[in-house]
Amino acid sequence: MKIDQRMPVWAAKNIYGNRDTKNVVIHLHPVGRALLAKKLRFLLGPFIIYLIEKKSLGGNNLSTEELIEIHEIEKIDFPEPPNVLIGVPDVGLVGIISASHLVTIFEDLREYAHVESSLFPPVVVVHKGKPSPPIRIYASTKDTPLLLIVSEIPIPPDSIHELSEALVNWLEQKNPNYIISLGGVGVPNRLEIEKPLVFAIGSNEKAESIINEKKIEIFEEGMIIGPYAALMHCFQKRDMINIALLAQSHMKYPDPGAAASILEAVGTILDVEIDIDALLQRAEEIRLRTRDLMRDTGRTMDQMQKEREYQVPAFYG
Repeated sequence: MKIDQRMPVWAAKNIYGNRDTKNVVIHLHPVGRALLAKKLRFLLGPFIIYLIEKKSLGGNNLSTEELIEIHEIEKIDFPEPPNVLIGVPDVGLVGIISASHLVTIFEDLREYAHVESSLFPPVVVVHKGKPSPPIRIYASTKDTPLLLIVSEIPIPPDSIHELSEALVNWLEQKNPNYIISLGGVGVPNRLEIEKPLVFAIGSNEKAESIINEKKIEIFEEGMIIGPYAALMHCFQKRDMINIALLAQSHMKYPDPGAAASILEAVGTILDVEIDIDALLQRAEEIRLRTRDLMRDTGRTMDQMQKEREYQVPAFYG
């Protein structure tokens, strides 16, 4: 690939001196595009930034499936369309706390697949002496089939769109029923709230009708930023049923109480009983165990300007 013609001569010479730039070849790895753009932002201006951000993926001809791989450990034939729950580190760690509790109480949930990518940091989590990838997918075929997607690391902002596309592509093949995102919405007065309320956002009319039927309060105005926003957008494009549940939560403090409210809403939507007593009894232990993950997640949320969720959108009508 020759150097992009939109790069001005002065920029090319800053990099290559007085050499002939006609045959210069740029080799860019997708993982480094954001870092390179940040380092060169003030030196080379918008032209090289455009080249790095737009050409690094296309220039290497890497598809979403090549960037993000989902490895199935075993073959499972679901007797009927599975429901899907997604829990990733976000506001108050509501998603990961909820997902972890489900794995604990539903013994039939077993590890089914995991997600790998060079876009993620090199991390292995160890539970009971067994190393595992940090982003895993659990499955159950008992009664109503269920898929549970859980991440034990904050999703790097530069990989959110690729991961969302990969997960939605994979889920589409499973012909899912309901897809429920488990999240929180930060509220300044959380300490004054005894039982957090849960709000819902639907990806299409079918999702909205389910929310209304189950009498869950609609999230009327605001913003969501991060993995759940990217997933919602992908599900909307495919006209898949995605319900994002958002419980009132501490922004940067692990919130088992908000997770309990989310699981009650999940039980309402799926018509299943979910025991939350153990979750509430272990609330202080959970806060202590997850404080390091909350700290790391807080840094990631800062990169995404998560505090903008407090803002009301400017458009009205």
